[in-house]
Amino acid sequence: MARKGMTQFEALNHYSAVIKTASTHPEIFSKLEEFGYDSVQLGKGKNLLENTISAYDNSKKESMELKEASEKFKYIRDSIADTFSKHRRLAQVIYRGNVSVTNKLEIYKRNSRVYSEWLEHMIRFYDISIEDVEIQNGLKRFRIEIGDLQEMRDKIDEMIEQKRKCDIENSEKQSATQYKTKCFEELDLWMSDFNKVASIIFEDDPQILEALGRTVP
Repeated sequence: MARKGMTQFEALNHYSAVIKTASTHPEIFSKLEEFGYDSVQLGKGKNLLENTISAYDNSKKESMELKEASEKFKYIRDSIADTFSKHRRLAQVIYRGNVSVTNKLEIYKRNSRVYSEWLEHMIRFYDISIEDVEIQNGLKRFRIEIGDLQEMRDKIDEMIEQKRKCDIENSEKQSATQYKTKCFEELDLWMSDFNKVASIIFEDDPQILEALGRTVP
């Protein structure tokens, strides 16, 4: 790999400097042209570089968007989890011994740690509580009003929507990463071939090799 030991950011800056030097330095360009690295061939390198820079920037952007979406989701999820845990435990106290209600609300079993099961349980808990006046009256004992129940149900919908956005952002990030990897592979290959040819052409001229980013012993 032509960029061994470099970060992707460092490699892009290095490649950019090398291609610019090869294209603009008269003596270097003249020699390279004799061996097939004319303006057309160097232009291919420039295009690969530009595509890779664009892919790199887009991948960074997608990563940031996923991070922001994930942080929003976690914030909403944690807030909901705290309130639901409180409501659920209070309901267990209120309806201890009331088999009908405990079965309806499914508060007789442990709260699942699996997201899909936890979500299903919460939706059931609040949907039933909002529709059942008897349950509402019982919850009022601990000042849990119908407005509190509806607010939680709305927050759950908000969390579901935010989770959907996270999934979309994650998919877009994966696609961006895959495309960036492909671009780097193509650019690395071009640069590897270029470096090999340059090393042969300028093997007796260490200064030019250094100007092309080659380490000279």
